[in-house]
Amino acid sequence: MSHFFAMIAVAKAWLIKPDDDPERGSHTTDVVLWTLGVIVIAGIVIAAVTAYVTAQAGRIQ
Repeated sequence: MSHFFAMIAVAKAWLIKPDDDPERGSHTTDVVLWTLGVIVIAGIVIAAVTAYVTAQAGRIQ
């Protein structure tokens, strides 16, 4: 009898289509893209400051 209920559950899961919400996951994508943008900008700033400090340190006598 339990095989019958398992078969019904599998058939139901296979036949019922999930929501086709085109907006699903868009907030997560937004957050990931903003985070990546901030990390890239921070990396550029750190590289520029490091280059400036290295250049100034080389001028010390």
